[in-house]
Amino acid sequence: MLWVLETTLFPSPHGALPRWMRLYFYGMHGLTLDIVLSSAHRFVYDNDLKLGHTSIWSFLMYGSCSFVVDRLYLHLHFTRGWGRWRRMPLYICLIYTWEFCWGAVLRHYGACSWDYSHYPLNFMGLVTLLYLPGWFCLSLYQDVLSDVLLRVVYTEDSAGVTLSGRSGGVYGASSWLGSSA
Repeated sequence: MLWVLETTLFPSPHGALPRWMRLYFYGMHGLTLDIVLSSAHRFVYDNDLKLGHTSIWSFLMYGSCSFVVDRLYLHLHFTRGWGRWRRMPLYICLIYTWEFCWGAVLRHYGACSWDYSHYPLNFMGLVTLLYLPGWFCLSLYQDVLSDVLLRVVYTEDSAGVTLSGRSGGVYGASSWLGSSA
């Protein structure tokens, strides 16, 4: 259903980064951030220099969440005209909901890699309000990243795939939103 929604509401214009590449980028980005942030946490709190850890499910969890936030960015920014600070609370609510739902499903199958039960302000050990500042910062980062990815130009020629950037305004905003303006 998401595929139908995005192909009708947000078709990729010629030259825009394809949706599957965006999803892949967001998934890999999420895995990397999870490892880097868990490594930093180990170093700060345990003085441990070992590499952090993550779960393979993080690719799907972070990738799909960032992809949905990316779609929200396009809709709220270009169709509704909402500014960055107005979008932040919606992103944060979506992230908490996403984390809780994924955590509940993964816990059901014994695959949940986190447990916040020892933190105050947690709900069922799956989400905690202590992470609110972090989710706010990551939401802000995601908003900026969505804007940057709109500037990436994807072309395919006989020699292969070429990625380049555009300077200036956001490329193809009206095409992303399916309007003729």
